[in-house]
Amino acid sequence: MRNRLRGYDSLFLQKVESAVRVGVVLTLANTCIDKGVPIADLADMLGVTRATAYNWITGRTVPRPRHLALMPKIILRLSKRK
Repeated sequence: MRNRLRGYDSLFLQKVESAVRVGVVLTLANTCIDKGVPIADLADMLGVTRATAYNWITGRTVPRPRHLALMPKIILRLSKRK
């Protein structure tokens, strides 16, 4: 596993890597991990609870279409962060 913890524990990273989910969610999860964005901040950007964002990222549930439509914009915004 790459050294990209930045506040994420190893169990969470294992769940992210093994989850089956929509491609944009995987990209969003990896972007958040690489940039060190907490799940709570991601949830605020998407207008959902922290638990909902966590469930999407770990593949437990699938986002609704309106949330999926927001994800590319958020990925772009986060990818510009240093």
